[in-house]
Amino acid sequence: YDAVILAHSQFEKIPISTERQIAMLERQINDIENAIHEIKSENGENWSVKQMVIFRKNLDERLKKLSAEEKKDDLLTFEQLGVDMMMVDEAHFFKNCFVFTKLRNVAGITTSSSQRAFDMLLKCQYLQETNQGRGVVFATGTPISNSISELFVMQRYLQPQELERFGWSYFDTWIAHFAKKASVLELKPEGGGYRMRDRFVRFYNLPELMAVFREVADIKTADMLDIPGLPAVRTGKAEIVSVEATPAQQAIMADFILRAEAIRTGRVKPEEDNMLKLTSEARMMAIDPRLVDPNAENDPESKLNVCINEVYSLWVDTKEQKSVQLIFCDVGTPKPGRFNVYDEIKRVLVEKGVPESEIAFAHDAATEAQRQALFELTRKGDIRILVGSTGKLGTGVNVQDKVIAINHLDCPWKPSDITQRNGRGVRQGNENPEIMIKQFVAKGTFDAYLWQIQEQKLRYITQILTGKHIARSCEDVDETVLSAAQFKAAATDNPMVAQKMELENRVTELKILRGAWSNEQLALEHKVNLTYPSRIREYEQKIERVTQDISLLGQTEGKDFSIVLDGKHYTERPAAGEAFALLYRMISEGRGK
Repeated sequence: YDAVILAHSQFEKIPISTERQIAMLERQINDIENAIHEIKSENGENWSVKQMVIFRKNLDERLKKLSAEEKKDDLLTFEQLGVDMMMVDEAHFFKNCFVFTKLRNVAGITTSSSQRAFDMLLKCQYLQETNQGRGVVFATGTPISNSISELFVMQRYLQPQELERFGWSYFDTWIAHFAKKASVLELKPEGGGYRMRDRFVRFYNLPELMAVFREVADIKTADMLDIPGLPAVRTGKAEIVSVEATPAQQAIMADFILRAEAIRTGRVKPEEDNMLKLTSEARMMAIDPRLVDPNAENDPESKLNVCINEVYSLWVDTKEQKSVQLIFCDVGTPKPGRFNVYDEIKRVLVEKGVPESEIAFAHDAATEAQRQALFELTRKGDIRILVGSTGKLGTGVNVQDKVIAINHLDCPWKPSDITQRNGRGVRQGNENPEIMIKQFVAKGTFDAYLWQIQEQKLRYITQILTGKHIARSCEDVDETVLSAAQFKAAATDNPMVAQKMELENRVTELKILRGAWSNEQLALEHKVNLTYPSRIREYEQKIERVTQDISLLGQTEGKDFSIVLDGKHYTERPAAGEAFALLYRMISEGRGK
């Protein structure tokens, strides 16, 4: 066969030979050991034998666990298949690759690692070894979706030789070249007050990093491609539908703040209550209090009910065209016997008069055949309201034909998820020339914290993908970041936060402009003091030489050919040419004058 197409899950079942796995694991352990040894030496520390043994044993166990031999087929190894080229679509599914780092408690570094990603790394290394660094092509719309370490992981897959050449194979040395850690003030997850947190807020040497990355990356954004047939977004960006926190939400938020303080001061055990549990509940509560308290009242002004009313109103307005609306919500998915967002949306809409057959959940389609049948009904407009999570209704879903509105009921963790959601409607093949993107935000709730995270992630993602290298550091403010800042401001009931965000963005913008101006002044100064004077001298010498040539030309103008070479007078051009060539050879070999 010239090409074989298979799913990610099937690809993972093809094993790398045991011998190669052992060799690769050994090499990885040695690389990490050497990197740590160098860092320890720089700090004046030494490995103890005990430290070495413990470290090697832990790393060995971790890497063997990632290789997951028991999940592989034992028929043929990857090498025996004779594959010499691998093209991976949706490559961002492999971003959770094993990364060893000594950095701890720093936001923005992913420490998770998956067996699927580790398997891909081993196969990429094999193909690159056998094809002189070539043989692997990754395709993805979101190479960086969430964490700063993802760019390092992409480079690790696609250009390990370059990382090795520059001495960046170890994550900590890579990050030391391109990012600076700082303690920044941010809103607390529970929405009340502020806290200090370590995170990478500035990224340096971006031109050098991107110069290396672009050796393997051909980046094309929607703006660059100018794709025909894409529907426009009404108002040019997502519309904020801001909702006041209900009395029940305010009471629960006050309780969340007390719980958070108890967790921080250690008054409760982690198994009783922890920040992960708290943030999960706070995220659900922002949509509707009944998600965390089944006895809470159904407030008509809750974010969920406001969203349902907006959807119903548009359903009525677009009845003739049979337009479709998508509702995205990653929390409160269908659960039998418990209050959930999906069933509540359906119940209220049916009560208002929407036929039950026109409402569907992406979760109801269990098999691929069922999914395609559901999407076909949506494309026809038979299903006019489709509810789903980013995972079920995001990547690979083609239902855009009649989509008139994208409704974000909650805020996902990754900016790439927002892009994937919006891409279900802003897509070729949509019969509507304009669509609406609505962002539902509850003031004074966890929404404020989520949008703040989005803003911080968007800062460096948009910088790297668009290549806007106005300054050497990643402090660019673009429209996407500003809109995220506006969302955060709308999500809090403290007007000073909105003012703070506007001032921060303006100051950052002015710093960039000042940096660009300073660079321009330095460049002009260099030209005036060095470049232009040397060019003037060069041109003056050229003028002098050309003037001499013109003078000599004038002496022989109108006369027969005549030249004197090495004391002999020649009047024939061929003889003079031979003599000239001989004389040149003698001078170049050092035998003449």
